[in-house]
Order: sequence, then structure tokens, then C-alpha cells
Amino acid sequence: MTERVLVTGGTGYVAGWCIAELLRRGYDVRTTMRSAAKGDSVRTAVATVVDPGGRLSMTTADLTSDDGWDAAVAGVD
Repeated sequence: MTERVLVTGGTGYVAGWCIAELLRRGYDVRTTMRSAAKGDSVRTAVATVVDPGGRLSMTTADLTSDDGWDAAVAGVD
């Protein structure tokens, strides 16, 4: 079974490179973002480096709120 890693702030520059490298190394990656509307841009940016296939998932969570974090960490190794 592939390990799943959580990367917070998936719309950020550093997070994008972390996501790409983790995918390249074979991990499943879940990332958080404050707005689900930015999901397509994250997937497009990552795809310029590595094919995310079905191994990249996204969830909405904000560091200033407790909402969404239980779902974000569920099933993460």
C-alpha cells in the first residue's frame, strides 16, 4: 500500500515543489488549500513536473480555523 502524505498550503510555491517531489517518489499526496477553486491551478502546475494521475487529492482547510482539518488528516500516514 502506498503511503499518503499531507502537504498544507498547496497553492504556495514551496508546497507545489514538495507535492511534485513526493509524487515523483511514489507517494500519494493530499494537500490543503483555503479555496477549492484553486485546485485546478495546483493540479496544472504539478503536472508540468510529474503526472499526478489519481495520486493527488485536495481538501479545503484554513490554518485560522479548526474546520476541515479532521478530513484533511484522515488516512494520512
